[in-house]
Amino acid sequence: NGDGEIFEIYEHEPASPQAPPVHSASNLVPTGYVKKIDIGYDVTSKNVSKVQALNNFNTAYLWGYNNSYPVARAVNAVAGDIAATSFESDGKGSWMFDGTSAVDPGSPTGKKGYSLASGSITRSDLNISANYYISYWTKNLSGNVFVNNNNGIQLMAKNGWTLYQHKVTG
Repeated sequence: NGDGEIFEIYEHEPASPQAPPVHSASNLVPTGYVKKIDIGYDVTSKNVSKVQALNNFNTAYLWGYNNSYPVARAVNAVAGDIAATSFESDGKGSWMFDGTSAVDPGSPTGKKGYSLASGSITRSDLNISANYYISYWTKNLSGNVFVNNNNGIQLMAKNGWTLYQHKVTG
């Protein structure tokens, strides 16, 4: 494309052994090549937002640390339908919240956490016909946890932290 990014990957698959085809500017995909992968990019950051191997699931990516490193990968999803944060990097991972993260040395997945006393964490623009899974850790919580009036299931507990998951519809 115009930015020099790879957006398709082809593989040479001749029907029988033969010499490699001749490549030229007038024939970008010579006979015997089969498209294997489509790659999509974020229009602002120019980072890879999706990789889809043909005849396979789409893989979506979220980027953090000033759009320098991938911080989440989701298989069988598109980038616009995923959100993830550990509250470690500068970005919000497609979530919306106003508070700030705080260092918590006992955090099970990093060094930081977020107190809901600072404000809610939300996400909008979801596909209304899709199902989503929300997973999160809570610390020393008593009582039920609800997401969109949906009581989640407890997946595991570790050192005073509990991992919950909810299935919600967009």
